[in-house]
Amino acid sequence: MISEYALAMKAKAGLSTISGTIHPYPTYALGNRRAADLFTTSMLTPSRVTWIRRLFGLRGGTAGAIAINEDRDA
Repeated sequence: MISEYALAMKAKAGLSTISGTIHPYPTYALGNRRAADLFTTSMLTPSRVTWIRRLFGLRGGTAGAIAINEDRDA
């Protein structure tokens, strides 16, 4: 499992790259993606979600991102 992070560090890729990688099987390496997903969503503050919504013309509320952060902190 550590080889994925070692490659990411050597290639200077961020956690968002690992998070966006499609893993072919539900394996232990999928834990790496889950960890990267949790880190990425922890960076979503309500003001960032609002900014992203305006930038890309998205609709909907910030409740989803806020709920994810509250679950993580609990």
